[in-house]
Amino acid sequence: MTHPAFAAGGTPAAGATPAARGTPAAGGTPAARGTPAARATPAARATPAARATPAAGATPAARATPAAGATPAARATPAAGATPAAGDPRMPHASSRPAARASSLGPAATNSAREVSVLGVRGKIIVAGSRDARIATIAGHQRGRVSRRQLLSAGLSTSQVHHLARSDRLFRLHAGVYAVGHPGEVPLGRETAALLATRGCALVSHTSVAPIWGIDAISADPDVVHLLVATGVDTRRAGIRTHRSRTLRPADRRIRLGLPVCSPARMLLDVAAEHDARVLERALDQALVLGLTTHRELADLVARAGGHHGRRVLDDLAIDHRATTVTRSEAEERLLSLIREGGLPEPRVNVRVHGYEVDFHWPEAALVAEVDGYRFHSTRAAFERDRIRDARLHAAGIEVLRFTWRRLEHDRLAVLVELTTVIARRSPRGMIDVRSLPRA
Repeated sequence: MTHPAFAAGGTPAAGATPAARGTPAAGGTPAARGTPAARATPAARATPAARATPAAGATPAARATPAAGATPAARATPAAGATPAAGDPRMPHASSRPAARASSLGPAATNSAREVSVLGVRGKIIVAGSRDARIATIAGHQRGRVSRRQLLSAGLSTSQVHHLARSDRLFRLHAGVYAVGHPGEVPLGRETAALLATRGCALVSHTSVAPIWGIDAISADPDVVHLLVATGVDTRRAGIRTHRSRTLRPADRRIRLGLPVCSPARMLLDVAAEHDARVLERALDQALVLGLTTHRELADLVARAGGHHGRRVLDDLAIDHRATTVTRSEAEERLLSLIREGGLPEPRVNVRVHGYEVDFHWPEAALVAEVDGYRFHSTRAAFERDRIRDARLHAAGIEVLRFTWRRLEHDRLAVLVELTTVIARRSPRGMIDVRSLPRA
């Protein structure tokens, strides 16, 4: 038995002539060329079996043109000459999905935006565009340095990174760290590369961070970058020295010139254990004058420093430290002025002698003169350091004279007599006319 939907839906009867097959059934329905009216009738929504099976004996052309409401594959191909009606709900689904899949494989996929972590930026930056554009964006934040991890996050593959390295577009600085374009030195390039080579949170520290803060009283090591890391971080690279700390706190972290660095107060604590006390004093004076730290910040840091080796030295220095570099410079200027008034040979000022930085040095007389301030040299620890320092210089054949601020202020003539007498005694003959020496 023939299902009623075939006749109502315009499906030709078995053995019908071509003309009959092109003529709609009685009832006035439009030709089955995909018009909206034909598709909207209830008969057009017949059962799947009826929609999928042309009438028996239909010509190949008739079988190639499904009836209205046929399967999705058939609906994707309208009948010959048919034009999809505007607003046809089926046609967009048949055409838009393949187009969307094709666009996802085009240039937009390779140039899609990515999030990448870079030094000195809280959160992540967005990189997009071509491969070279993404590399340039990362390198622009890091003085021309990039890491392999960053390149992979930006969408490059491992093989692409290796190809760029082999073709001299990336130059290896450390394992997984590269300079982009050229391997030449750039300001703070070594510090940037060292941070990128260190996994985990690292800060430029110790003598390496002093120039970054503008403290020239401490000289940076030109061959080693010092980094402060939390416990558990292990980085062994040529030219990098890591220092682990259990007392590192958020207050010790800063961003300076686009680099994560330790605070000036933390730097003073770290160098206190490894540097001469006078160097530390001058570095502290400079940090206070520049407004980089405060006495309260130093006191808080010392209180939580635990067993840090520099804690006691910094504590001795910070207690009752109210004078600045200007005061120290004034004391040295007064003694230098007194030396010139007395006609004594000009000394070398603020130079290193046998590993110690001294205020005044006469190499020909093997003599050193130091200006002592009460604020630094009054503690027991400072007294012991000064005695050790003087003993070592004396063992090297150098005599040390010390003058306090009080003597420079109230006993200038006695200071001049003492100084000129020692210079005359230790200097080569003829260097000083003893008859011209002042008398107390």
